Amino acid sequence: MTTRQADTLVKKLLAALEKSYSRASLLDVEDPLDQFSYLIIEGMSGKKAAEAGVRRLKKTFVDWNEVRVSSEREIEGCLTEVRKEDKSTTAANIKSGLEYLYEARYRDEFDLSNPCEFPDQALQTLSGVEGLDLGRAALVLFSQIRDEEKFIPFASMGRILMRVGAIKKTTSLKTIVASVNELVLPEELPRLTYLLARHGHEVCGVKSYYCTQCQAVSLCAMGRRRVKTARRKKTRASSGEDAAQTARSPVASSKKVGRKDKSETAE
Repeated sequence: MTTRQADTLVKKLLAALEKSYSRASLLDVEDPLDQFSYLIIEGMSGKKAAEAGVRRLKKTFVDWNEVRVSSEREIEGCLTEVRKEDKSTTAANIKSGLEYLYEARYRDEFDLSNPCEFPDQALQTLSGVEGLDLGRAALVLFSQIRDEEKFIPFASMGRILMRVGAIKKTTSLKTIVASVNELVLPEELPRLTYLLARHGHEVCGVKSYYCTQCQAVSLCAMGRRRVKTARRKKTRASSGEDAAQTARSPVASSKKVGRKDKSETAE
């Protein structure tokens, strides 16, 4: 496959996946906690509400640590653009999420301010925060290195790109990074990160595949085979059920009885 063909394939893949997952955006900021809080609000109330919420939180409080130790009601007061019915949940998610991150850093388990040496482990840790789906958790991590215009090679992303044939099969993270950077423009990397992280978690797993639910299955040879096999099994099962129902039907029973009665009469 040529680079141009692979580029076209990746574009088709992302367009297909966007039919399943809503779009997510990043703030143009350096502080990962700005990004973190923004994505919690954005996931529930959209971009406009998230931008306004982060702006007001930063204006009202000294720093994110002060937000962490404040009451949920005080946080709610800054979420002016969030729907009334969502304010309480959003405020609780921001507070509990910040508490989770500060405690993890205190225990030396996870520090959001440092680039991720083990991205998949960091992704799983961060996705434990209420209000962050796996895709948005990936975006928080991605925001830490986007200035370097590099791709965080989460295992799920390399796996999906190899399955559709966009990059060659390899176990080398460096090779995956090089291939992705060759195919995808820097401004498209957040979109790729979000969509493939979610898809790899929800549909295209290591051993658990849900190919019949995949919007991009037409691009994946393995997926097409699995869907074809699933349909064949379903057809066989359906045919078996029809045959069993026919055997148990009153009409079939009456025909058998009629034949039996006729033979008894002949005797």
